Parts: sequence; C-alpha cells; structure tokens
Amino acid sequence: SLTLEFSLHAIQLKNQKLFSLPDCYHFTVKITFDNNARTGKIRQHLDSQAQFRTCNRKLIHQDSNFTLKRRNLLVGLDCIVLFITIISFILCIRSLWFGHRLCKEIRLYYSIARAAEKPLTWSELQIFYSYWYFLMIITDLMVIP
Repeated sequence: SLTLEFSLHAIQLKNQKLFSLPDCYHFTVKITFDNNARTGKIRQHLDSQAQFRTCNRKLIHQDSNFTLKRRNLLVGLDCIVLFITIISFILCIRSLWFGHRLCKEIRLYYSIARAAEKPLTWSELQIFYSYWYFLMIITDLMVIP
C-alpha cells in the first residue's frame, strides 16, 4: 500500500467589507492506495481534516519572496503564450489572405483563358480556404483577451 500525506494552507478572501481579514484554513490530507487484495483493483481512501485558523499578517504574507518570484514566472509565461498566440493569429490571417488571392487569380484565369468552360463551383473554390485556419483564428481570439 502507498500513503501520501500532505498539508495545505488556504486563504479565503472576503469582499464583504473593505478592511476585513480573510479566513485561513489548514488542511491535512492523507490518501491511501491499498493493493493488499492483489485483484488488480486498487482501493483508495481519502482522509482530510480542515482546521480554521485566525489569519494574521505573518500567516498571509509568509514566503512573500517566493510568491513574488512565482508571480513573475507566471507573468513571463503569460507573455510567452500571448506572443505565440499573436504570431499564430497573424500567420493564420496571412495564409487565409494568400488563399483568397490565389482563389481570385484562379477565377480570373478561368473567366479569361477558359471562358468556354463552365465557371468553378463553390466546392471547387473551397480548396483554397483551410477551415482549420478559421478554427485557429477563433481560438487565438479567445486566448488573447
């Protein structure tokens, strides 16, 4: 059997009053994975205990240097994701624009050089537009804000 034990400190912020202290909790969690029966099914048992603690400045602001470093790393990661998303958005728009220009040139070619033949249908012109690019543009627009 395997037992995992850890404790968590949680701070619940309240917005009821301007200067109200948040609620602090200390959770002690114990997870046990039991394979003593050797049947291929592992039993899990979760035991958790929560303790309410009075918040004070020391409890709220502990390891502020670590928190600041972690926040800076997350901001840096957000900037990298934003940069990659903007590049993806620009490249998808560019690809759709080139596909549109190629579609216009093909239509013009078929209307001038092959005027005797029937014009291209919409399904034939759809080849120049990749719908994955539309999906990626929508996804990028949802990530950017």
